[in-house]
Amino acid sequence: MMAAWMAYCAILGVLISGAALLLERIVDRLGGATRRVWAWALLATLALPVVGVVLRSQVPADVPGAGSSPSPVAEAVVRSVDRLAGMDGALTVAWIAASLLSASLLLGATVRTRRHRRGWRAVTVDGIRVLVSRDVGPAVVGIARPMIVLPAWALDAGVAERTMMLRHEQEHLEAGDPRLALFGLVLVALMPWSPALWYMAYRLRLAIEVDCDRRVVRGGGVDVRAYGSLLLAVGRRRSALPFAAAAFSRQRSALEHRIDRMTHAHAGAPRWRSTVLGVGAAAILGVAWTLPQPVRAAHLDGATVSCPNAEPTAPILRWG
Repeated sequence: MMAAWMAYCAILGVLISGAALLLERIVDRLGGATRRVWAWALLATLALPVVGVVLRSQVPADVPGAGSSPSPVAEAVVRSVDRLAGMDGALTVAWIAASLLSASLLLGATVRTRRHRRGWRAVTVDGIRVLVSRDVGPAVVGIARPMIVLPAWALDAGVAERTMMLRHEQEHLEAGDPRLALFGLVLVALMPWSPALWYMAYRLRLAIEVDCDRRVVRGGGVDVRAYGSLLLAVGRRRSALPFAAAAFSRQRSALEHRIDRMTHAHAGAPRWRSTVLGVGAAAILGVAWTLPQPVRAAHLDGATVSCPNAEPTAPILRWG
C-alpha cells in the first residue's frame, strides 16, 4: 500500500509542477504574484490525495466503473507498483526517518541562526533599524520578529546601492516572504522523498525574489540597469545565508532568471498565448484529478469474507 501511495504522490507532483509552470507564465504576463502559484502547488500536492480519498469514500461501491483503472497506461502503472507491495514496511520507516531528519535539519538551522543573531549588532542605517553581521546578508531573518540583516561591507557601499538593498529587504518584510519560504520547507519535510516537492520549493523561493524585484522596480526611483548590476555584484560576494531567509541575491542561475524577468516586459504579449497556457494547465490538472488512487478494496466495498481455514493474504489494493 505504501509503495502504491508513494508512486501516486510522485506522479501527482510531476503533473502539478507542470501545470504550475504554465500558470506561472500566465501570472507573470499579467504582472501578478507568481509566488502564490507555487505556494498553492505545494499545498495541492499534499492535500489532493487526502481530498480524493474523502470524496471517493462517498461513492457507493456498486456504482458502475467505481475503482476501475481509466486507461491501459494506468493499469500498467498499477501492475508495476503492486510488485513493490512487499517493501511497504521498509518504505514506511524510510519515510518517517526522512521526515524526522528534514525537520531536525530545519530546526537546527533555525537554532544556529538565532545563536548567530545574538552576536549581530543593531544599528540604524538610513533611518531603518537593521542588524549588522560580518558576512550574512543582505537578507531578512527571523519568523516571529523578522529583521533586515546587512553584512558589514554594505555599510561602506554607495548611498544608491545601499538604498536599493534596504528597499528590497523592506519589501520582503512587508510581504511576509520569510514565513512563506518557511511554509514551503515545512511542506517538503512532510514528503521529503518527492523530487517534485523539492522542485516546487525551489521555484517558490525563486518566485519570492522575482516578485520582490518587480515590486521594487514598480515602486519608482530605481534604475533597472543599476539594480541588475547590483544583484550581480552582491551575488559575486557569496555572503553566508541563513536557512529559509529571504535574501537579496542568491546563486547566479537564479540571478539571471530574475534579471530576465525584470528586463522583458510581457504587457504586449498576445492574449492567445495566455489562453493556450491556461488550457494546457487545466488539462494537466484534469489528468492529475482523475489519476487513479490506491485504496484498499475491502474499505470501499464495506464487506469482508471470514474464512477460518483460509491462508492469510496481503491486503487487496484497488486504484480508483
